[in-house]
Amino acid sequence: MATKIGVADASLADEFLAAMQAGGADWTLSFRRLAEAAEGDEAFVRAQFSDAALLDAWLPRWKAALAPGAAGRLRAANPIVVPRNHRVEAALEAATAGAMAPFHALMAVLADPFSERPGNEGFALPAPQGFGQYRTYCGT
Repeated sequence: MATKIGVADASLADEFLAAMQAGGADWTLSFRRLAEAAEGDEAFVRAQFSDAALLDAWLPRWKAALAPGAAGRLRAANPIVVPRNHRVEAALEAATAGAMAPFHALMAVLADPFSERPGNEGFALPAPQGFGQYRTYCGT
């Protein structure tokens, strides 16, 4: 967790996790957007929370604990893209129908999940409203 938030402070990690849960934040994007906050632009990480006020006390304490060069280390530790269920399902459905382009596009993005590339922003987004509960099981 110290690598994901850029500081080895268990209380800061616990508070950030609690804020993400309470604020309905997307975990992957919240961790990734800490890099911009480390550089002074908090808008991206705040946008992940339904109530950004949950970060008001946390962000200044977290920034004070960061070492120089933290933004680069945060980007190296936190991917922008993960294989989100709705994207995997769409690629599988298309492949089953004989269209391999969505599968190849997903695999290309996942081959370098730490790089932000124009045109691939949609792969970083969480599932749209209505995708519903989704469970995966070991070995799926």
